[in-house]
Amino acid sequence: MIAKVEDVNAHALSAHELGTLFAKRELSPLEYAKEMLSRIRESKLNAFITVPMDLTLVEAYKSEKRTRSGSRLSLLDGVPIAIKDNISITGIRCTAGSKILSKNIPYNDSDIVKSLRRSGLVTAGTTNMHEFASGVTSVNPHWGAVRNPYGKFRIAGGSSGGSAVAVAAGLVPLAIGTDTSGSVRIPASLCGVYGLKPTYGTISLKGTFPLSPSLDHAGLFARNSIDARLLLKVLTGRTAELGNHGNEIGRGTETHRFKKALVPGYFTGIATEEVKEALAKFLDRLTGLGLSVIRSNDDDNVFSSAREAWTPVRLAEASAIHRPWIESYSMYYGEDVLEMLSRGLSVTAVEYIRAKNLAKEVYRRLMKMVGRETVLVTPTCPMTAPMLGQVEEEINGEVQDIYSILSRNTVAFNVTGFPAVSFPAFLSGEGLPIGIQLVVRPGEEFQLLELTEIIEKKYGINTSL
Repeated sequence: MIAKVEDVNAHALSAHELGTLFAKRELSPLEYAKEMLSRIRESKLNAFITVPMDLTLVEAYKSEKRTRSGSRLSLLDGVPIAIKDNISITGIRCTAGSKILSKNIPYNDSDIVKSLRRSGLVTAGTTNMHEFASGVTSVNPHWGAVRNPYGKFRIAGGSSGGSAVAVAAGLVPLAIGTDTSGSVRIPASLCGVYGLKPTYGTISLKGTFPLSPSLDHAGLFARNSIDARLLLKVLTGRTAELGNHGNEIGRGTETHRFKKALVPGYFTGIATEEVKEALAKFLDRLTGLGLSVIRSNDDDNVFSSAREAWTPVRLAEASAIHRPWIESYSMYYGEDVLEMLSRGLSVTAVEYIRAKNLAKEVYRRLMKMVGRETVLVTPTCPMTAPMLGQVEEEINGEVQDIYSILSRNTVAFNVTGFPAVSFPAFLSGEGLPIGIQLVVRPGEEFQLLELTEIIEKKYGINTSL
C-alpha cells in the first residue's frame, strides 16, 4: 500500500530511506515531489533561486513509471536533489548568483546533471549562493541572503549556502555545491550537515561556471554518511553499485583502516573556546574507535604556506575569467565581489607562477605528513555561524575578518586537492552547529566515508557539547 506523504514524516527521511520506500512502492515519488515543492514555497530561508516545478513533477512522474515497470535506474531513483545555481541544467536559468547572468538559459546539461539523470534523481531546483561563488557568506545582493535554519539572522556560510540550507532545513535530502576555498565544507559546518569535497578532479566540472579552475571542486551535501556515499557513487559513475532496492543499506561498515588522528597545532591556533572543546571531545571519540591522537606543531608552516599559495591563484584566475565583464559591467557586481576581482587584476605573472610552485611544495609535504592510515583532523571553521552583516569577530583577543577566518582551515585542501569532509559533530551552548573536518590522502574519499559512518553510528551527529 502506498503511504500518504504526511503519514511518514517525509521531510525527515534520508535519501536512502526515500529510495527504499519508492522501490517497495510504499511511497510515491510524484506525491513526495509535490509535498517537497510545497515545503520549498513555504520556506523563509531563501535557499533557492529557481524552482522549475514542471520539470520536477515530470521527472518524478517518470521515476514512478519506471518503478511500476520494474526498470528503476538506481536506489536513488526518484529522490529529489538541489543543485547550486552555477551548474548548468538544460532549459533552466543558471545565474551563478549574479545579475549579469540573470537571463542565462543553458542549452546543455553539465556533466554533474548528466550523472544525476542517469541515476534517476529528481531536480528540486537551483540554490542561492554567494555571487559567482566568490565569498563565504551567501549574502547575495541580487537574490537576497540565504538564512541559516539554526538562526534566521545568521549566515548560512558560502558560497554554497543555499544547498547546505536546503538539506539542513529538510527541504531536500541531497544537494550539490562547489568548493574553491571551503564553499561546501563551510556552510556544511555552519548548518549542521555533511559536506564532502572529494579529491580534485574526481567529479567533472564541465558545464559548471568556474571561479578558479586550479582550485575548483564539486562537492555534495547530505544528512548522513550513507547518503553521502551513495551520492558520491552517482557523481563518480558508479551507479551500478547502488542496486535498485537498497539491499546493501543497513549492513553499513564496521571496520576502518585508520590508526592515527593527526592534529596540527595550526588549526587550533585561532579558534573559539567552544570550537576547541568540540575538537577535544571529537578526538576522544576517535580514541574510542582505536585511533592514536598525534598533536604536532612541526609542520604548521605548511598550512600558512597553503594560504600564501592560494591567494594569488584564486584572485588571478577569477579575474582572468571576469575581465571582459569587469570592464563593461562593473556596476552589476556586488561590492565585495568586484573588490576581489579588482585585486586579482594586479597579480603579476611572477606572483602567480611562484604561487603555483609553492602549491606543489605544499602538496608534497602534505603527502609526506598524511600516511595511508592517517586522518588529519581539524575544526572545519574556527567559529560558529556569524550574524548577517557581520564583518569581523574577536577570537582570542584578536579581531579577525569573517572571510579569512571562516576559510582559514579549509583552503589548504583546495590548494592540494586532498579530499575533506565536514562532519556535523556538535551543537554549541547556543544550539549552533560545529563541524569537524577530516582529511585523507587523494583518492580515499570512500574510505573516509567509511570512518564517518562508524563515528555517526556510535556517537551520533549534532550532539550537545
